Amino acid sequence: MKDNHAEDAAIDETAKVIAAAIRKHVDRAQQRAEAELETLRAQHRDAISETNELQAQLKQSQQETAKLAAERAELHRKLKDAIAAKAVAETHYQQLAAASQQLTDGLSRTLHEQREQAARPAITGVPKKSEPPPSSKSDASTSPVAANPTSAKKKPLQFSGPARDAKRVKIRSGTYVSVDGIPGELVDMSLGGAQAVLRQLVKPNQLVRLTIPTAGERLICRGRIVWVVYEQPGTSLSVYRTGVKFTDSDATAVEDFMQNFAEESSARRSTGTA
Repeated sequence: MKDNHAEDAAIDETAKVIAAAIRKHVDRAQQRAEAELETLRAQHRDAISETNELQAQLKQSQQETAKLAAERAELHRKLKDAIAAKAVAETHYQQLAAASQQLTDGLSRTLHEQREQAARPAITGVPKKSEPPPSSKSDASTSPVAANPTSAKKKPLQFSGPARDAKRVKIRSGTYVSVDGIPGELVDMSLGGAQAVLRQLVKPNQLVRLTIPTAGERLICRGRIVWVVYEQPGTSLSVYRTGVKFTDSDATAVEDFMQNFAEESSARRSTGTA
């Protein structure tokens, strides 16, 4: 009997040891499972947070895409308007170019006729020594209206208002002038205005400043561009024959300049010297 009790006690003791080992193993397994579960929960929270962030970025991208689409549509509309405006502007430009060409051709023909009319009395109207002073008779003989009856019907185009009726004097060749800094050569001049051949284009109605070098001080006049004619001589670069009406000038200085630099006075001086 004692042996049986001893064996039972040993078995119980062994069972207790085994049960304790099993519980310990189960506890460890449970702790590992809980740790892994917590890790999974943390990863799940991170995944949810990342998903929310991606959704916010997606929503912002969609908004920006919609905004860009609206801007693209607006730019496309503006481009169409610009193309239409360009077509209208080109049409207007062509019309203006055609009108300008017609006006230029008309002015060129008129100026050519005027130069021919002005050249006729210059050939036959050479003053004699016994004739009255230039102040009384030369003015009438060199005036385009007195020399050619047809000019009374059609006045020159160089100047408007009183300047048209002013005596215009042919300036000797090589007399230079500066119009707002643009170099050129003075062709003729009156108390009301001047004609010059410039190397650059100026626009009608443009207010300009004429600077003419003289033997003493410079002659400075202010005026307005009345007409411009494009010319291209066969042996030189393109030039622009320009008419200027004076708006502010010293009449005495202008008259003195015309007397000193007139082509006729130069011819008289050379004849007297000879």
